[in-house]
Amino acid sequence: MPIVLLPTPRRIRRTRENFMLGNPAALSVSPGAAPAVVEALRQELEELFPGLETANSERSETAALRFTRVEAEGGLLEEVPRGVRGEAFRLQVSPEGVEAAAGSEAGWLLAARALRGLREGDELVGVTLLDWPSFPVRQIDLPWPDTSLSEAALALCLKLLARGRLNRLGLPTGGGVRELSPALRERVERSGVTVVEPSENPLLRLTDHPLLFPAYSRLLPALREAALAAEAAEKRAFVLSLGALDEQTSLEALAYGMLFAGDCAWNPQKAELKVFRRWYAVRRFGFDTRAPVQVADELEAAAAELDRADGSRGIALEAADPFEGQQLAGLPQPEERAAAVGRRASAALAAMAPLQPDSEERAAALQGLQWSAQRLKMLSRRLGAAERARELYRSAYVASASPKAVSDRLLKAADLLESEARALDEHRAEWHALWRRERREPYEPATEAAMRAQVEALRARGARMRALRDRDLQTGSLPAPAEEGLERAGIHLSAGIAPTRLPPQPSPAWWPEGGAARLRIEVDCPEAAAGIVWPVQVDFRALAGEIGAFNVRSARLLPLTAADEAGPERPCQLLRGGIAFLAEPGSRSYFLYLDPQPGPDSGFRETRASQSRSEVRLENRRMRLHLSPTHGFVSGWRLLEPDLELLPPVPELEGDGEPPAAEWRLRVLETGPLLARTRAEHPDGRIRQVDLGAGHPWAEISVNSPWTEFLLPVRAGLWSDEAEALFGENDTIRRYPLRDTTAEVTEARWGAQHGRDGLTIAALLPEAPASVAVTRDGIRLWSDPHTGRVVLFAGHEGDPAAVLTRLLAAARHPPHVRLGVIEERRVREF
Repeated sequence: MPIVLLPTPRRIRRTRENFMLGNPAALSVSPGAAPAVVEALRQELEELFPGLETANSERSETAALRFTRVEAEGGLLEEVPRGVRGEAFRLQVSPEGVEAAAGSEAGWLLAARALRGLREGDELVGVTLLDWPSFPVRQIDLPWPDTSLSEAALALCLKLLARGRLNRLGLPTGGGVRELSPALRERVERSGVTVVEPSENPLLRLTDHPLLFPAYSRLLPALREAALAAEAAEKRAFVLSLGALDEQTSLEALAYGMLFAGDCAWNPQKAELKVFRRWYAVRRFGFDTRAPVQVADELEAAAAELDRADGSRGIALEAADPFEGQQLAGLPQPEERAAAVGRRASAALAAMAPLQPDSEERAAALQGLQWSAQRLKMLSRRLGAAERARELYRSAYVASASPKAVSDRLLKAADLLESEARALDEHRAEWHALWRRERREPYEPATEAAMRAQVEALRARGARMRALRDRDLQTGSLPAPAEEGLERAGIHLSAGIAPTRLPPQPSPAWWPEGGAARLRIEVDCPEAAAGIVWPVQVDFRALAGEIGAFNVRSARLLPLTAADEAGPERPCQLLRGGIAFLAEPGSRSYFLYLDPQPGPDSGFRETRASQSRSEVRLENRRMRLHLSPTHGFVSGWRLLEPDLELLPPVPELEGDGEPPAAEWRLRVLETGPLLARTRAEHPDGRIRQVDLGAGHPWAEISVNSPWTEFLLPVRAGLWSDEAEALFGENDTIRRYPLRDTTAEVTEARWGAQHGRDGLTIAALLPEAPASVAVTRDGIRLWSDPHTGRVVLFAGHEGDPAAVLTRLLAAARHPPHVRLGVIEERRVREF
């Protein structure tokens, strides 16, 4: 195995004249050395030199290991800065032995610790090196007082600091180490680490708030940059505060960051993260394996699945009721991400296999990593169990026509919740074991109370499921999911059409070819909303009744006539979470025929979405939109008849400039033929969704986070001197000449630019009014924090005010949809 000296010494030369291990060796130190230092040297060298003897005199011929003060050797090189000469050391390894010269006894310990990295098999590599620190003071501050830490935890901290060549440990001690055993007090003295009060102005905080696991891929590069800046400013102290850590954080989760902090404090110029990762296992566990780094990567990725940009969501989810849907607001695909947390935590546990607990230190390190993985895995289980319980209750609610289905699903939900309560109680016992290893009892009362409350809440909800099952058997009725707190709001990017259960009524007996099951749908559609593509959220599994989960790969929508006969088939599109259809005015009934096999191609082509590396494109027969991953917004908007580009071109880079980084992830969710939908997701949780329907002269943009300003720029040269600025303010239409100066209306529902040739570009606000300003250059909307939808309209209209007023009315009052229960080919009432 190659030598491991991190960071690389400032001056090093390999002589190729190695020192053979295994021969008798003697330790020689300068006269006057403190006995505690000699004993510390002996313990550091014991691994390489078992049975180390003590030389009788400083110049003994039998001495193989000589440690001298610089005064006896004529001093170190003049290039060593004066402020750090006390810890500078020169080390020489030759076949005759090891000679170390240092500016102080602390330098001897640093030189002795460097020898471990020079071992190759049964030899020490022959080298001559000179090294010194960049900062005289190299300190790490813990947030916990010394009286709360166990002796094993303090010993671990001291060992990590010693291996990282840090010389101070900041603990809130109230003026010194208190209540330590004589053995631990002696260990503090021998380690070369001084226990001090935490610094009031640390160079950097590793975390500003509690985390499930530190985001090392982001924090460690920032740590090195801070150390480089401090060195350039000629600061004397490098102080890293571990920041806000919760009471469930294991010290082993911090070892990775503490060792790299030591490298940055010693020499930030040569502290390389890639090299640190390569040799971390050798320094921490004593053998070469990628397992510890792989474990850290998996745990960090698991925590990042649920965290916001500031890393705060994971801890909030762990402490909250898993049935509280608002905790997941703003998180894309919450069920998928919760499952991903569990998969990554399991992968971290599997990666720990090479770290066999063959020593007390390695066993403690392995237990700390296992706790961090189990903590993430339990969070994933709780979120998954909560979603499954919601799903079972919803399916029981819509299957009320079958008492057996209701009973089975409620009992299954109760068993699931009670099982999770038992698992969480066992998890609490594991936290007790971690606390006893790293802290002093009693257990932290707030964390203990919160964990007990979560266990009792799951048990109470399971008991409630059983009580509701008994009530349903007697009365035949269940409360709605929302009444029981089992309707998770999730991310609603646009106004959803809420399904409600149909009352029992007879079904017609006809059944067209190609359907394996069907679902009755009743629609009350206002006149203004007719002829528009509307998406409907449908949970087919919840509506499947006694059938259970139903695999749907094709669907046909047929209206019922007044004589309960099949009318002409209507356009319909299966979505990821339901269907989309063209609504007809008035109250109408439909049958949605479902089949687990793909149906024939209807040939209906009205809208489509496509994606490339550089953009996403949405298109129907009226317009085409382009979305950019750089800004996560519409970057191009073209009317197809006539061919006219509406937005100004995106500025091009000058010279050989690099293209801007793609901050947004673009995803095509639906490709048509009725509805094309794409989504832009930002790492901080923000989402922007764009919908384009068949034949629509507008596109809908939905957001999941508040905005205060919305700007729609328009290409120069579109408008003549006779163009108008139009505003819709409740029932009032305002008109102004379209000028370079701003025309503005507060509390407006829409604003538009309208030319003499009929060209109209508009922005509408279906959710709530806002201030709207219109100029020749574009349309701007702003208000207090505003959420919801913005509808962008473009087309040629003789009376744009009437068209926009109707579109706003349709967006504010969508069709009301009621869904029945899926039935099989046999005819039954539902």
